[in-house]
Amino acid sequence: AMMILPIYFWSKREQGWALRDVPVLVSLGVFGVALNQVLFVYGLSQTSVSHSSLVIALTPMLVLLIAAMIGQERVTSKKLFGMTIALAGVATLQLRGGAGAGNLTGDALVFLAAITFAAFTVAGKDAAVRHGSITVNTFAYVGGAIALAPVTLWHGIRYSFGNVSMLGWVSLIYMALFPSVICYLIYYHALSHIP
Repeated sequence: AMMILPIYFWSKREQGWALRDVPVLVSLGVFGVALNQVLFVYGLSQTSVSHSSLVIALTPMLVLLIAAMIGQERVTSKKLFGMTIALAGVATLQLRGGAGAGNLTGDALVFLAAITFAAFTVAGKDAAVRHGSITVNTFAYVGGAIALAPVTLWHGIRYSFGNVSMLGWVSLIYMALFPSVICYLIYYHALSHIP
């Protein structure tokens, strides 16, 4: 959240928001950031990487199904074929190296993470069109940070931050900025411009 707030305050070109929009925007953060990451990380700790990559690869299909259920998208044979080919490609790459031992609980948690991200994507598309990708992502990250604050503080109290190397801090900043904030901004910008 600290990485995106300066971007939000610097960029005032986007559409505004009203107090009535806050519950929807914050709930995007609870689902797309907090709940998604907790389910994914905990699920990954319970299953193999190969299983989790196969399960998380279902996310585009889940996005299409959820969007179709609410009338945002149409399921076509071309879309299903494309997603089936993509899933088959992921499965081929993962299974060639030999799938590690999975765990039903871990796989289920990763699947729930995929569902939360799919819901985040579908609900966020309309929000990004109305409010802009920077606003949606700022509320998502701040909402996610608020939702995760109790867990973060609980773990942080017992953690020895002095033992983290400079490389560790630089890696943390890199991971927060590039694969998270910047990629989410690009993702929602694209979603708001793709019919």
